[in-house]
Amino acid sequence: AVVGHHGPLSVRVASTMRSALLAVGAEDISVRLFGQCHLCEGAACGECQRLRVRSDAAERACGWFDSFDAPEDEIREALSDIVIRRQDDGLVSANVLVCLFSLFCHYLFEAFRDAEQHRMQVVYMNPLHGVSEALAEPVLYGLRRRALAGEALFSMDAVTAALVEYHIGARDDGRPLAPSSTLFDMRRYVASLAEPWDASSGTVLWANQSMVLLHCHMLWLVRNFVNARAAIEIVDPPASDFGNVDELSATLRHRACIFIPDTPSQNLFLDLYEIGLP
Repeated sequence: AVVGHHGPLSVRVASTMRSALLAVGAEDISVRLFGQCHLCEGAACGECQRLRVRSDAAERACGWFDSFDAPEDEIREALSDIVIRRQDDGLVSANVLVCLFSLFCHYLFEAFRDAEQHRMQVVYMNPLHGVSEALAEPVLYGLRRRALAGEALFSMDAVTAALVEYHIGARDDGRPLAPSSTLFDMRRYVASLAEPWDASSGTVLWANQSMVLLHCHMLWLVRNFVNARAAIEIVDPPASDFGNVDELSATLRHRACIFIPDTPSQNLFLDLYEIGLP
Protein backbone atom coordinates (compact mmCIF):
# COMPACT_ATOMS: atom_id res chain seq x y z
CA ALA A 1 0.00 0.00 0.00
CA VAL A 2 1.26 3.46 -0.93
CA VAL A 3 -0.10 6.40 1.06
CA GLY A 4 0.45 9.88 -0.32
CA HIS A 5 -1.40 12.75 -1.94
CA HIS A 6 0.77 12.92 -5.13
CA GLY A 7 -0.70 10.55 -7.73
CA PRO A 8 2.16 10.20 -10.28
CA LEU A 9 4.79 9.89 -7.55
CA SER A 10 2.74 7.20 -5.80
CA VAL A 11 2.53 5.26 -9.07
CA ARG A 12 6.28 5.65 -9.61
CA VAL A 13 7.08 4.34 -6.12
CA ALA A 14 4.73 1.38 -6.57
CA SER A 15 6.15 0.57 -10.02
CA THR A 16 9.76 0.76 -8.79
CA MET A 17 9.04 -1.58 -5.88
CA ARG A 18 7.26 -4.03 -8.14
CA SER A 19 10.11 -4.02 -10.70
CA ALA A 20 12.71 -4.54 -7.96
CA LEU A 21 10.86 -7.51 -6.50
CA LEU A 22 10.38 -9.16 -9.89
CA ALA A 23 14.06 -8.60 -10.70
CA VAL A 24 15.14 -10.72 -7.71
CA GLY A 25 12.67 -13.48 -8.50
CA ALA A 26 10.00 -12.59 -5.96
CA GLU A 27 6.32 -13.10 -6.61
CA ASP A 28 4.34 -10.29 -8.21
CA ILE A 29 2.56 -7.97 -5.80
CA SER A 30 -0.82 -6.30 -5.67
CA VAL A 31 -0.61 -2.52 -5.16
CA ARG A 32 -3.19 -0.13 -3.71
CA LEU A 33 -2.92 3.65 -3.47
CA PHE A 34 -4.53 5.75 -0.72
CA GLY A 35 -4.98 9.52 -0.45
CA GLN A 36 -4.08 10.45 -4.03
CA CYS A 37 -5.78 13.81 -4.56
CA HIS A 38 -3.15 15.48 -6.77
CA LEU A 39 -2.80 14.68 -10.50
CA CYS A 40 -4.75 11.42 -10.29
CA GLU A 41 -7.47 12.46 -12.72
CA GLY A 42 -7.65 12.68 -16.49
CA ALA A 43 -6.67 10.50 -19.41
CA ALA A 44 -2.95 10.58 -18.62
CA CYS A 45 -3.43 9.14 -15.11
CA GLY A 46 -4.98 5.76 -15.87
CA GLU A 47 -2.58 3.77 -13.69
CA CYS A 48 -3.25 6.00 -10.68
CA GLN A 49 -7.01 5.68 -11.13
CA ARG A 50 -6.78 1.92 -11.56
CA LEU A 51 -4.83 1.39 -8.31
CA ARG A 52 -6.54 4.05 -6.22
CA VAL A 53 -8.80 3.21 -3.27
CA ARG A 54 -11.06 6.23 -2.91
CA SER A 55 -11.31 7.89 0.48
CA ASP A 56 -12.76 11.38 0.73
CA ALA A 57 -11.23 11.77 4.19
CA ALA A 58 -7.69 10.79 3.13
CA GLU A 59 -7.90 12.87 -0.04
CA ARG A 60 -8.11 16.04 2.03
CA ALA A 61 -4.32 15.70 2.20
CA CYS A 62 -3.87 18.20 -0.66
CA GLY A 63 -5.35 20.87 1.57
CA TRP A 64 -3.09 19.88 4.46
CA PHE A 65 -0.02 19.91 2.24
CA ASP A 66 -0.57 23.52 1.20
CA SER A 67 -2.02 25.00 4.39
CA PHE A 68 0.55 24.12 7.12
CA ASP A 69 -2.43 24.07 9.47
CA ALA A 70 -4.00 20.61 9.25
CA PRO A 71 -6.50 19.81 12.04
CA GLU A 72 -5.31 16.75 13.93
CA ASP A 73 -8.85 15.34 14.10
CA GLU A 74 -9.07 15.40 10.27
CA ILE A 75 -5.81 13.48 9.96
CA ARG A 76 -6.96 10.86 12.46
CA GLU A 77 -10.34 10.59 10.72
CA ALA A 78 -8.56 9.96 7.41
CA LEU A 79 -6.31 7.38 9.02
CA SER A 80 -9.31 5.62 10.52
CA ASP A 81 -11.09 5.61 7.16
CA ILE A 82 -8.32 3.84 5.26
CA VAL A 83 -7.27 1.52 8.10
CA ILE A 84 -10.38 0.46 9.99
CA ARG A 85 -13.38 0.94 7.73
CA ARG A 86 -11.65 -0.59 4.72
CA GLN A 87 -10.19 -3.74 6.20
CA ASP A 88 -10.97 -5.86 3.14
CA ASP A 89 -9.12 -3.49 0.83
CA GLY A 90 -7.09 -1.32 3.18
CA LEU A 91 -3.91 -0.89 5.13
CA VAL A 92 -4.61 -3.61 7.68
CA SER A 93 -4.21 -6.27 4.99
CA ALA A 94 -1.06 -4.75 3.43
CA ASN A 95 2.32 -6.45 3.85
CA VAL A 96 4.27 -3.26 3.15
CA LEU A 97 3.31 0.34 3.96
CA VAL A 98 4.97 3.10 1.96
CA CYS A 99 4.24 6.71 2.91
CA LEU A 100 5.18 9.89 1.04
CA PHE A 101 3.86 12.87 3.02
CA SER A 102 5.68 13.56 6.33
CA LEU A 103 2.66 14.82 8.28
CA PHE A 104 0.44 11.87 7.40
CA CYS A 105 3.37 9.45 7.76
CA HIS A 106 3.88 10.62 11.33
CA TYR A 107 0.36 9.61 12.38
CA LEU A 108 0.28 6.53 10.16
CA PHE A 109 3.49 5.00 11.49
CA GLU A 110 2.63 5.85 15.08
CA ALA A 111 -0.62 3.90 14.62
CA PHE A 112 1.30 0.97 13.09
CA ARG A 113 4.27 1.11 15.47
CA ASP A 114 3.66 -2.40 16.84
CA ALA A 115 2.23 -3.89 13.64
CA GLU A 116 4.01 -6.56 11.63
CA GLN A 117 3.95 -4.70 8.32
CA HIS A 118 7.21 -3.50 6.81
CA ARG A 119 7.30 0.29 6.66
CA MET A 120 9.09 2.72 4.36
CA GLN A 121 8.94 6.50 3.97
CA VAL A 122 10.04 8.39 0.86
CA VAL A 123 10.69 12.11 1.40
CA TYR A 124 10.31 14.02 -1.85
CA MET A 125 10.23 17.62 -0.59
CA ASN A 126 11.20 19.45 2.56
CA PRO A 127 10.17 17.05 5.37
CA LEU A 128 8.35 19.94 7.09
CA HIS A 129 6.28 20.94 4.07
CA GLY A 130 2.66 21.10 5.21
CA VAL A 131 3.66 20.61 8.88
CA SER A 132 2.56 23.28 11.36
CA GLU A 133 5.03 24.84 13.78
CA ALA A 134 3.33 23.05 16.68
CA LEU A 135 3.83 19.64 15.06
CA ALA A 136 7.32 20.20 13.63
CA GLU A 137 9.20 18.80 16.63
CA PRO A 138 7.23 15.54 17.02
CA VAL A 139 7.26 14.94 13.24
CA LEU A 140 11.04 15.38 13.00
CA TYR A 141 11.67 13.39 16.19
CA GLY A 142 9.57 10.52 14.85
CA LEU A 143 11.39 10.65 11.51
CA ARG A 144 14.80 10.41 13.18
CA ARG A 145 13.69 7.73 15.63
CA ARG A 146 12.34 5.50 12.85
CA ALA A 147 15.49 5.91 10.77
CA LEU A 148 17.80 5.06 13.68
CA ALA A 149 15.59 2.07 14.51
CA GLY A 150 16.34 0.65 11.07
CA GLU A 151 13.11 1.47 9.24
CA ALA A 152 13.53 2.30 5.58
CA LEU A 153 13.78 6.06 4.94
CA PHE A 154 14.79 7.48 1.56
CA SER A 155 14.89 10.83 -0.21
CA MET A 156 13.89 11.37 -3.84
CA ASP A 157 17.05 13.32 -4.70
CA ALA A 158 20.24 14.79 -3.27
CA VAL A 159 18.63 18.17 -2.56
CA THR A 160 15.90 16.57 -0.44
CA ALA A 161 18.47 14.34 1.31
CA ALA A 162 20.39 17.48 2.31
CA LEU A 163 17.17 19.08 3.63
CA VAL A 164 16.43 15.99 5.72
CA GLU A 165 19.97 16.01 7.12
CA TYR A 166 19.63 19.71 7.97
CA HIS A 167 16.51 18.99 10.01
CA ILE A 168 17.31 15.69 11.72
CA GLY A 169 21.08 15.27 11.38
CA ALA A 170 23.04 12.25 10.17
CA ARG A 171 24.20 8.97 11.68
CA ASP A 172 27.16 8.93 14.06
CA ASP A 173 29.40 7.69 11.23
CA GLY A 174 28.28 10.54 8.94
CA ARG A 175 26.05 8.46 6.68
CA PRO A 176 22.71 10.11 5.79
CA LEU A 177 19.57 8.95 7.57
CA ALA A 178 17.57 9.36 4.35
CA PRO A 179 19.89 8.56 1.43
CA SER A 180 18.90 9.59 -2.07
CA SER A 181 17.28 6.81 -4.07
CA THR A 182 16.18 7.91 -7.55
CA LEU A 183 13.14 5.94 -8.67
CA PHE A 184 13.45 4.79 -12.27
CA ASP A 185 10.70 2.86 -14.04
CA MET A 186 12.37 -0.18 -15.59
CA ARG A 187 9.31 -1.05 -17.69
CA ARG A 188 9.38 2.36 -19.40
CA TYR A 189 13.13 2.08 -20.01
CA VAL A 190 12.81 -1.38 -21.59
CA ALA A 191 9.89 -0.24 -23.77
CA SER A 192 11.89 2.75 -25.01
CA LEU A 193 14.70 0.49 -26.25
CA ALA A 194 12.38 -0.89 -28.92
CA GLU A 195 11.50 2.60 -30.21
CA PRO A 196 14.00 4.36 -32.50
CA TRP A 197 15.26 7.80 -31.53
CA ASP A 198 15.29 10.24 -34.44
CA ALA A 199 18.69 11.97 -34.25
CA SER A 200 18.01 13.84 -37.51
CA SER A 201 14.77 15.44 -36.31
CA GLY A 202 14.44 19.18 -36.71
CA THR A 203 12.41 19.62 -33.52
CA VAL A 204 13.37 19.98 -29.88
CA LEU A 205 10.84 19.40 -27.12
CA TRP A 206 10.25 22.20 -24.59
CA ALA A 207 9.73 19.64 -21.87
CA ASN A 208 8.33 21.43 -18.83
CA GLN A 209 6.01 24.41 -18.79
CA SER A 210 5.35 25.27 -15.17
CA MET A 211 3.62 28.48 -14.14
CA VAL A 212 7.03 29.86 -13.12
CA LEU A 213 8.41 29.35 -16.63
CA LEU A 214 5.31 30.54 -18.46
CA HIS A 215 5.72 33.99 -16.92
CA CYS A 216 9.47 34.31 -17.55
CA HIS A 217 9.97 36.79 -20.42
CA MET A 218 13.65 35.89 -20.85
CA LEU A 219 12.84 32.23 -21.54
CA TRP A 220 10.26 33.18 -24.17
CA LEU A 221 12.80 35.55 -25.77
CA VAL A 222 15.36 32.73 -26.02
CA ARG A 223 12.79 30.34 -27.44
CA ASN A 224 11.60 32.80 -30.08
CA PHE A 225 15.20 33.65 -31.04
CA VAL A 226 16.12 29.98 -31.50
CA ASN A 227 12.99 29.30 -33.56
CA ALA A 228 13.76 32.27 -35.81
CA ARG A 229 17.49 31.78 -36.31
CA ALA A 230 18.37 28.10 -35.81
CA ALA A 231 17.81 25.05 -37.99
CA ILE A 232 15.62 23.51 -35.32
CA GLU A 233 12.16 24.27 -33.99
CA ILE A 234 11.25 24.25 -30.31
CA VAL A 235 7.82 22.68 -29.86
CA ASP A 236 5.43 22.30 -26.93
CA PRO A 237 5.08 18.90 -25.25
CA PRO A 238 1.96 16.76 -25.64
CA ALA A 239 -0.10 15.75 -22.61
CA SER A 240 1.55 12.37 -22.04
CA ASP A 241 2.85 10.14 -19.30
CA PHE A 242 4.58 7.84 -21.84
CA GLY A 243 2.09 5.17 -20.87
CA ASN A 244 1.94 3.45 -24.26
CA VAL A 245 4.10 2.77 -27.31
CA ASP A 246 2.53 5.54 -29.43
CA GLU A 247 3.34 8.19 -26.79
CA LEU A 248 6.90 6.90 -26.42
CA SER A 249 7.43 6.88 -30.16
CA ALA A 250 6.05 10.41 -30.59
CA THR A 251 8.37 11.75 -27.88
CA LEU A 252 11.46 10.04 -29.33
CA ARG A 253 10.80 11.64 -32.72
CA HIS A 254 12.36 14.82 -31.30
CA ARG A 255 16.11 15.37 -31.48
CA ALA A 256 16.33 16.38 -27.83
CA CYS A 257 14.46 18.12 -25.02
CA ILE A 258 14.97 21.31 -23.06
CA PHE A 259 14.28 20.90 -19.36
CA ILE A 260 14.62 23.89 -17.02
CA PRO A 261 14.06 22.73 -13.43
CA ASP A 262 11.85 24.93 -11.30
CA THR A 263 11.69 22.60 -8.27
CA PRO A 264 14.22 20.07 -6.85
CA SER A 265 12.03 17.03 -7.57
CA GLN A 266 10.25 16.50 -10.86
CA ASN A 267 8.97 13.19 -12.18
CA LEU A 268 9.07 14.46 -15.76
CA PHE A 269 12.86 14.74 -15.68
CA LEU A 270 13.07 11.07 -14.63
CA ASP A 271 10.59 10.14 -17.38
CA LEU A 272 12.72 11.78 -20.08
CA TYR A 273 15.91 10.28 -18.65
CA GLU A 274 14.38 6.80 -18.61
CA ILE A 275 13.42 6.83 -22.29
CA GLY A 276 16.84 8.13 -23.37
CA LEU A 277 15.86 11.48 -24.87
CA PRO A 278 18.96 13.73 -24.84
